[in-house]
Amino acid sequence: MSMASDLDRLQEICPQTVVAKTLPAGHFNTIEVADQVNAMLDRFLAVGLGRHQV
Repeated sequence: MSMASDLDRLQEICPQTVVAKTLPAGHFNTIEVADQVNAMLDRFLAVGLGRHQV
């Protein structure tokens, strides 16, 4: 099974699933594109956990 079909299946089971990908980055995306990773984490905390922006 490919990763794409795994993600499709996950979204069937859990439609609110959101998938994000950093671009362009290698194995060290938290260093190479930290701004993207931080934005994704902030979005997860704000939306996924219901945290309110101050």
